[in-house]
Amino acid sequence: MSKKRFRELSMETRFTFFGKTYVKIAPSMAEDESRHGHIFMDEVEVEPIESDAPKAKTCSDLTGSQPDVNGTLTGVHRHGQKPNQR
Repeated sequence: MSKKRFRELSMETRFTFFGKTYVKIAPSMAEDESRHGHIFMDEVEVEPIESDAPKAKTCSDLTGSQPDVNGTLTGVHRHGQKPNQR
């Protein structure tokens, strides 16, 4: 597949950048295979991956929470536990 600019990718698109695989999770952010977040500029050229494999899970898939307006997951405490689950 040919290269595209990061801004042209739809959410949850897998792509490679300098030999590493990422999944787009926000308009300017992607997760690598270790689920570490990385910020990508709109104009960066990446190589989308076409695959029939299931898409990587995002934090909201794993926790069932959605980010609030500040980008933090509501109802989730550090290490994925709710505050009263320790």
